[in-house]
Amino acid sequence: MLRKLLVAVVMMVAMLGLNPSNAAQATQPEKVRICHRTASVVNPYNSIEVSLSAVDGEGNNDHSHHTGPVFDPTVHQQGDTWGDIIPPVPGVTDGLNWPAGEETWKSDCVPSTGGEQPNIVFEVVCTEVREETVVQVTFTNFGDVSGSAFLNEEEVVVGSGQTVIEYVELDTEVVIEIDEQIVYDATPECEEPEEDGEVLAEEDTPKGAVDAGAGGVALLGLIASVATLATGAALVRKQTQ
Repeated sequence: MLRKLLVAVVMMVAMLGLNPSNAAQATQPEKVRICHRTASVVNPYNSIEVSLSAVDGEGNNDHSHHTGPVFDPTVHQQGDTWGDIIPPVPGVTDGLNWPAGEETWKSDCVPSTGGEQPNIVFEVVCTEVREETVVQVTFTNFGDVSGSAFLNEEEVVVGSGQTVIEYVELDTEVVIEIDEQIVYDATPECEEPEEDGEVLAEEDTPKGAVDAGAGGVALLGLIASVATLATGAALVRKQTQ
């Protein structure tokens, strides 16, 4: 009786075409979530879903060609290049920056330095707000605890995993102090607004600053890793995200 039952089950499986290879094909995802690199130290990755053909190594725009190390807020500065994070997909890709970037991928592509200390990076860029050209200073804290820095001798606290944006009047000197050291001191000069509303920095990037790569905005920013930080500014507007 048992033998007949087993034979019937085998025949049913064969009729339905349920063999291991078919089952694997049936469960193969159509898309995969990856961490796509940006050119910004304050927002180094975007978490996106792409088709498998976008990570199989074929084609000029394949994400597997976006090579470089995993973004590290304690190391990378604006203008540096880091790589995408792609998890392995059997039969498609062995992955990229895996398992090195696995923790960042699991955190929805938000890096974390770990440890009981803040880790703040920043960018300074000319931009346009309500048809007025201003200087935008963006701080992001990748550490596990709150931190702060001084911007024009005023303190702005940046919580763990948070981004704080400050706006400074044009033609105002921007001084950023981190860990009792001045890491940025310049007066950004800006050109007329571009069509997309962004503004390019005029002349050369001042000492202590770096140029942005993609995006067409001259970033006058510098990355900073800290133990106890503080930030603030002579501001015209303030916004916390």
